Amino acid sequence: MNDLLTALLGQAESNWGMDEAAIQDAMAKIAFHESKYGTPEYTPIQISDESSSGYGPGRGLYQYEIGEQKGAHTAINRLISFNKSKGNQYDISFLKSIVDDKSYDFSRLTPEEQKILFLADKLIDPTANMGRYDTDGDKVLSNEELAGFHADEHWAGYGGAENFIFDLIGGIGPTKPLNLLEMMERHAFMDKTSEDYQFYKP
Repeated sequence: MNDLLTALLGQAESNWGMDEAAIQDAMAKIAFHESKYGTPEYTPIQISDESSSGYGPGRGLYQYEIGEQKGAHTAINRLISFNKSKGNQYDISFLKSIVDDKSYDFSRLTPEEQKILFLADKLIDPTANMGRYDTDGDKVLSNEELAGFHADEHWAGYGGAENFIFDLIGGIGPTKPLNLLEMMERHAFMDKTSEDYQFYKP
């Protein structure tokens, strides 16, 4: 395993209070839902009937959105920050091509490189603590628990959710109540993802 991926997994295990294998399982289920990674139906470029091109902005395993200041760009900056905090000891030159051309297209990276970016993105994000969703304290996220994390910390479907979980389970930080429509969208997404996870096969 790549040294940087090992370091990030170790940091996540420590920060989130979860087993490393459980974190990797959660990441695999998110990738399965987002792009059907690991199946013949894997779709690294988002298909959308809402654009003239037929494609949406999501790219790669986790469907990070391309564009300036969008999800992929943010994740790249967070990985750079993580590496800087470690004395720039890790080789992140794989970012060069997608940064130089400003595509920020994760579908051009290897699965391992995309996992590195996913972990750096969530570790640097002050609210994206996977362990907060482990409500029964078993260090493993059930499909329902993971669906909450997925909805609040990765899905681009509605705003304000990163603060919702702080208020919900007594975290510390700003709060921004969700309106009724956002709550309904959140629950619908969680129902869909937790059902989808059941079809994931390691």
